[in-house]
Amino acid sequence: MKNYIALWEENLRKRKSFQLNGTFQIVGERKAHLGPRCEVATIRLTVTPAEDFQVCIDHLPNLEECEREGYLDAAVFGILDMLVLDANYPLTEIAILFTAFEIHPADSNVSAFRQAGRDAGRKILDAMRNNMFKRP
Repeated sequence: MKNYIALWEENLRKRKSFQLNGTFQIVGERKAHLGPRCEVATIRLTVTPAEDFQVCIDHLPNLEECEREGYLDAAVFGILDMLVLDANYPLTEIAILFTAFEIHPADSNVSAFRQAGRDAGRKILDAMRNNMFKRP
């Protein structure tokens, strides 16, 4: 039986990445009312060119809470959802420096941070469409 996940990953790694032409700041947000509850999350990050996909969290003020609650991983996965799966060519040769995670004590959750990551990924792709990137 074929391992389609392994084949997909191998094919993905063979594809050329877009190249980033500069450094810029992005804010990814999730603010949604879902019936009786809300989902709230905001991430702030700086995106720069790199040799491969890198995540930098060195100066994140509430790093311990973000890791303990799973918010950091969810935000990174949301960004990857967009940069790797939503584009004709993946965008993997970038470094992402997280500068802030804004957490609401009652309304933040893992899902909200995944959606905030997707919002950030969409904004990075929008910048790509506005000629901040060059094709491989």
